[in-house]
Amino acid sequence: MAISLHASPFGLSLQDKWSWKICTILDNEFIYRNQNGTVILRNVETNNSTILIENKKIVSLKAIRYEVSPDREYALFAFNVEPVYQHSYTAYYVLSKIPHGDPQNLYPPEVSNAKLQYAGWGPKGQQLIFIFENNIYYCAHVGKQAIRVVSTGKEGVIFNGLSDWLYEGKATLVCIATNIAGMENPTISLHVIGLNGPTHDLEMTPPDDQRMRNIILFSFWQPNTSSDNLQSITSGDWDVTKILAYDEKRHKIYFHSTEDLPRRRHLYRLLLHGKQVSGVFSSAEFKTRFTCICVCFDRYLTEFFSSSFQGPRVPMVTVHNTTDAQKIFELEVNENVQLAVNDRQMPKVEYMEIKIDDYKLPMQILKPATFSDTVHYPLLLVVDGTPGSQIVTERFEVTWESVMVSSHNAIVLKFDGRGSGFQGTKLLHEVKRRLGHLEEKDQLEAVRTMLKEHYIDKLRVGVFGKDYGGYLSTYMLPAGEENQVFACGAALSPLTDFKLYASAFSERYLGLHGIDNRAYELTKLAHRVSLLKEQTFLIIHATADEKIHFQHTADLITHLIRAKANYSLQIYPDESHYFSNAALEQHLYNSIVNFFVACFQVQDKLPIAPLKEEEDDD
Repeated sequence: MAISLHASPFGLSLQDKWSWKICTILDNEFIYRNQNGTVILRNVETNNSTILIENKKIVSLKAIRYEVSPDREYALFAFNVEPVYQHSYTAYYVLSKIPHGDPQNLYPPEVSNAKLQYAGWGPKGQQLIFIFENNIYYCAHVGKQAIRVVSTGKEGVIFNGLSDWLYEGKATLVCIATNIAGMENPTISLHVIGLNGPTHDLEMTPPDDQRMRNIILFSFWQPNTSSDNLQSITSGDWDVTKILAYDEKRHKIYFHSTEDLPRRRHLYRLLLHGKQVSGVFSSAEFKTRFTCICVCFDRYLTEFFSSSFQGPRVPMVTVHNTTDAQKIFELEVNENVQLAVNDRQMPKVEYMEIKIDDYKLPMQILKPATFSDTVHYPLLLVVDGTPGSQIVTERFEVTWESVMVSSHNAIVLKFDGRGSGFQGTKLLHEVKRRLGHLEEKDQLEAVRTMLKEHYIDKLRVGVFGKDYGGYLSTYMLPAGEENQVFACGAALSPLTDFKLYASAFSERYLGLHGIDNRAYELTKLAHRVSLLKEQTFLIIHATADEKIHFQHTADLITHLIRAKANYSLQIYPDESHYFSNAALEQHLYNSIVNFFVACFQVQDKLPIAPLKEEEDDD
């Protein structure tokens, strides 16, 4: 049975949500929400469970988010959540005593019925912190009046405890409003505020050593106490992708890295004094089943941790001890998803490498479950290409691309070329000041590698990209002067002119706009679309897109008209970049799939019946 775009009670669809069960760990206890929606407190040592919040209470409050206080006495609920950017939102909040207390509204002292920009518990007891009108409020205990600890907030100018869209996901500090290339960048400062007695504001000074200001991806560093210099404590041709925890008692650091392969994320630990790195899950069989692992430690680094195994098999969540990583119990095995997967023709996933210059670069190939090398298949290249990004991974996922493979017998190709992440800084920085140029060369080399396979139909090749990938898919679509490579292409929210995009990105890779504009001019898509011939081209963009403004597409269309290009435009009026409406998202997926299905459709051939033979019959 093939994968469907539509929800089904009997199978796997894009709407099915497998549970990652990210937990809160407190001492030897876990707080998590089970499949029935009930919030459970579970003791690791005794294996006893206690219900903290029943699902019916969450439903009655129409709560989208919840958080339990450190002393387990109260729960904080968010409802009427309204997205701002990708990770930020405003919401109404209520407090409720566990397990059956009446809800109490959480407002600033000076107003009522107010939406907050953030609310959360402090590290102990019932400490509360929340943000209203870009100012920070603190409450020492539920029932006590909150105090405003910062009053400098100004809409669109100063964000206390928050970030604007430019820095969202990078920091949660203080900065100013939206900027494009050529404008002054927002500034960030970090403050410590004393809460015992009169509030005292101390601004932290950044270290003089520039390396201390950044997150080092490819190695750990520690101060040398004798010379105050930094020393690397890991080495090798691999990246440390996330530092998870430091066990001060045992002098161990836990981290994720790409030591095995760039497309994988295993859990490692480092003995600090011996600089010895070892895998936490050492079983070869286990490492084959699960190569993408997300781990959660508690802040005191107790004897336990939870692991979300995210691929390539169906995700599961388990609890382990830190001594030998033995599994203590399972929180979620996603049995229903596994049954659905077993009943579906899931794509076959293959990996290979191609050599470009001195690099061995990874490709991922998704083939139909019924693949036969005697059949001719259309090829769909899906590109991301954002500097530092990675599209070739071993995570479990079911997307519209899976539908193209399972239901429409296409082969999907993904490739991480120069400029991609987690393969070293040299590869990452190759694209500086020449965005688009090397990425096109590398992606086309991956396509040509696949076109050498006799089972690929060379007349049915398409390309798709979103955001920066939309820039690349549009950039690549005219490829091939004599024999065009692509029959069709689609771009979702494409970048078309980097001077219209976020200054932090554009200036990092193209330099300061207004000082040397040559790099900006060379990367404009206007120069590429004039080369389009018969390729069909679909552009999709939301008109209220706050990340990549609709102006990008409007400007592109002007040049497409001049080039007499064969394009179609699909817009989503008043929708933001990050679709919050499930129905619109469903419509989007359908539109993309239908476009490529039409593009890959084999044209009916006319019957061969020479007129001369007919005349002879007469």
